[in-house]
Amino acid sequence: MVLNEDAATLLGPEALTTDGDPPASLHELLGDDAAAALLCPPTTCRVASTEHRSELRARSSATEGLVIVALQDASAEERLRTHIDQAERLASIGELLSSVAHELNNPLTSVLGFAEILLADDDPSLPREELTCIRDEAQRCRRIVKNLLDLARSEQMEMRPLLLQDVARKVEEFRSYAAQTQGIDLRVEIDPDLPFVQGDFHRLVQAILNLVTNAEYAVSGRPAEQRIVLRAARDRDRVALEVEDNGPGVPVAVRDRIFEPFFTTKPRGRGTGLGLSLVRATAEAHGGRIRVERASTGGARFVLSLPAQGGAGL
Repeated sequence: MVLNEDAATLLGPEALTTDGDPPASLHELLGDDAAAALLCPPTTCRVASTEHRSELRARSSATEGLVIVALQDASAEERLRTHIDQAERLASIGELLSSVAHELNNPLTSVLGFAEILLADDDPSLPREELTCIRDEAQRCRRIVKNLLDLARSEQMEMRPLLLQDVARKVEEFRSYAAQTQGIDLRVEIDPDLPFVQGDFHRLVQAILNLVTNAEYAVSGRPAEQRIVLRAARDRDRVALEVEDNGPGVPVAVRDRIFEPFFTTKPRGRGTGLGLSLVRATAEAHGGRIRVERASTGGARFVLSLPAQGGAGL
């Protein structure tokens, strides 16, 4: 059996014996099931991944009494298929969220309406403190329902003039309670008199939500203060939304790769590797850009900058 250099690379260290030679048979190299299929060319099968190699697709053909096996790395295709399946499930969940949110609106309207009617009554025997609590909590539920409907909206871009401080406040509304329950200090800092930008409000909210939830993961488990700053600021002749944390930061070695699709530094099962690539896609769709840099706290600072209306791009 002969392996060319590319095949040896794909198969990894286990493709060679301790003497540096390939195994004596296809069974030893690829396993009994794959070998049985490939020794009856022409045929195609998959070779399971191992600790040292990705999942491979193997295709065999016969010529002049020899069996030739061509190998192809199929791991990227498998990841893509997995993420497409996840995207389809997320789309279904979005439709379900929209339906549930609409259904919840009706009983919430009744609860809120009756609470308001009773609070307007001057009867001193009514439990006003409890009724006020019912009204306030019903209003909070209504805001949650509205947020769910906002997130379940169609992906079609709706570009219009908007203020990035409004995006920041909406993200704060989404994540302030979650941050508080995790012991995270979520701060919002907004420069005064920021110009308008042209953008899709909901797309930008979703992009910044992604950055904030990533920051929450980065600061989780810190023994000291856990802090995230969401900032709307000028970025020369642009306007920027910044998400800064005091976590461990992004290693220099991977800063150029973190916006690539399917690249993630999170443990297996904790991230899809699509979040930051979607943030970059949103930035580019708005004529903007996204960058990551080291914060003064030692953590990471993600900056999504967009052209100000009437301003020149960089």
